[in-house]
Amino acid sequence: MQHFDCLHSLTPKRSPEGEEDLLEQDLIDGFRTNVVGVIHTTNAFLPLLSAASQKSTAKVITLSSGVGDIDLTASGDNYLFAPYCISKAAINMAVAKYAARFHDDNFVFLALSPGLVDTSTRPPTPKELELFMVMLKKFQQSYPDWDGKPITPETSVKMMLEVINRWEPKDSGAFVSHYGNKQWL
Repeated sequence: MQHFDCLHSLTPKRSPEGEEDLLEQDLIDGFRTNVVGVIHTTNAFLPLLSAASQKSTAKVITLSSGVGDIDLTASGDNYLFAPYCISKAAINMAVAKYAARFHDDNFVFLALSPGLVDTSTRPPTPKELELFMVMLKKFQQSYPDWDGKPITPETSVKMMLEVINRWEPKDSGAFVSHYGNKQWL
């Protein structure tokens, strides 16, 4: 999604002509995918979920990301990947709005970060590896004891299922990590 280095932040140190349009497109594309798409999907399933919630608690889990946490961004000086991070912060708010709307309807809405998961299907390009290393340094500012290693998909799913299984309607609208709290790594 990010076309040029300067698009990894909202305010690049130097702003070549024409890149403002690319930044705007990255923001729109991220919002369309990570917010509008999720909202349309949730709305499409609401009739079925409403019927289910009359028998038991209906759970709507939205995959988010710790980079959508404002406190993490501020604590680690993390300016990278702004369009993605902004869209994840927006979907966290949408989840909270759903929870407020369906507060009395036996629903659980949860924005859940899977952690930093190794989902690679190919070796990274040199540029991707360079950006990943910068991102890791930013994360280690916030989590100095973190070993810097992504977790496996299996570990992430196991941990997320544990969180999902213990989440209750009183907790609806939360944004948490695979640990069930605000520990993102």
